[in-house]
Amino acid sequence: MAALFKRINPFNQFFGSGIWLGVVFMASMLSGYTNIETDVTIYENEQWQASQSVELSAEVVKLMAAEDTSVADISQKIAEAESLAQQDSLNFTFSQETREDGSMVIETAGNGQGFEQLNEMFFDGNADISVNEVDGQRQVTIRQMGIDSSEMMEVGASNVIIITGKRIVQSNAGQVQLNATAIWENPNEIDVTLTEVAGDPSPLAAQGAEYEAEAKAEPETVNVIKNGDFDKPWEFMNGVAPDWNPYDNGLANFGWYDEQWAEAVRKGRGHAQLLEIHETEPNALDRTIAIYQTVDVASNAQYELTIYAIMRTDAALPDRNKYEYEMHWGIDPWGEGNYGNVETWAPMPLTEQNRIGSNAAYPEDIPLLYERITGTVRTGANTNSITLFIRGLKKFSYGTEVDFDIDDVSLVGPPPGIVLPAAHVSQSQPAPSAPVTTETAAADDVVAPAEETNILPPSGATLSSNPSLGIVAIGGLVLVILGATATAGLLAKRKEA
Repeated sequence: MAALFKRINPFNQFFGSGIWLGVVFMASMLSGYTNIETDVTIYENEQWQASQSVELSAEVVKLMAAEDTSVADISQKIAEAESLAQQDSLNFTFSQETREDGSMVIETAGNGQGFEQLNEMFFDGNADISVNEVDGQRQVTIRQMGIDSSEMMEVGASNVIIITGKRIVQSNAGQVQLNATAIWENPNEIDVTLTEVAGDPSPLAAQGAEYEAEAKAEPETVNVIKNGDFDKPWEFMNGVAPDWNPYDNGLANFGWYDEQWAEAVRKGRGHAQLLEIHETEPNALDRTIAIYQTVDVASNAQYELTIYAIMRTDAALPDRNKYEYEMHWGIDPWGEGNYGNVETWAPMPLTEQNRIGSNAAYPEDIPLLYERITGTVRTGANTNSITLFIRGLKKFSYGTEVDFDIDDVSLVGPPPGIVLPAAHVSQSQPAPSAPVTTETAAADDVVAPAEETNILPPSGATLSSNPSLGIVAIGGLVLVILGATATAGLLAKRKEA
């Protein structure tokens, strides 16, 4: 890795978030929003992996296409990054996508060893990164003062910094997810102490011809979810986005809505899916509302699931986050769109936020924040379609209205219709005759519950007593909750009361 440290030196021409802040601030003043998200993970032996996403408004992209001098610095940075990615000697990736609305997203990623290099690349050399040993365990502290995000906030831009370790010991972050990931939105100062994730960064850390040959042998990946961003024109009057279907278990007032409130839409534009549970009938427990979609998949394959969500209520601050409301995702492995076929529900650990976000009275006038849920779905030998359910729960008949916002859902893996060899899936997959299991990741530790405890969580709608077929015969479909990580966005409010 020492050689890699020297090879990546050119990265500081592109990466430092402080450099981007100045450039995109000027662009935002001229031409609309710009968002920056920097994501850093600390591994043992001073290894790290980092990525940066820069979102440019359609107005900025138009100026770039016209070679306007006001955005010349941005065009130059993009060209530099693309050139770096073409150098085989660098462990660096670059992608650029222009969306249908004309906006552009630039994604870059790299890894290396040595905190001096990390400091130069992602903190412009202005951070103090130190290592201490406490009770025999290494702890890494990262501090950076004097970050000026105020100017970007004034023009509607955002600067989000995400730092992950095995465990967050302390931080001044606005949000910490699963005690492993600290998130700052438009910070003035960063201060975090964390322990290191075991192992090496991957897949970028993998080196040599053996890895390259393996990567070439991997099938291409696609997102099998349709309309996962919910931006396809809404054609129906039932409030459910095209390509999705509704589910509820009755005995309450349920609602599905086309969410267009900027604060409740990820990235602040377009659409999201809003689900609402309002009044429930007396003594009606575990009222459930959901959306679902059936998709074609490959057999013996692994798919990575990502869901961005908000859970918000009218409850007073002292009454929030007491597990009266929950969200989960689950899979019907037969692809029948049958809620009763879901035998394992994966919890989505979300913060219960104020329903009206920044419209609330001080000091609760905090913009809503989308949180990212990730998981893995592994299909069995006979699986060719599955149904993804995303549900919200109101456990008790009393309490306030609860709203669930969902955006940017993806399920990424091999194209449908192919049958991969059984060895293609991780060895942690059970044998074809084994029951479904669920692994829950807390920080960096994955724990598989014993078979007798692998049942539905205590809350939630009662499943059908006669599912169409047993899960056992499906050939080993497995749900894995890999973690919930807050994401960048100052987005998310709610429909007006």
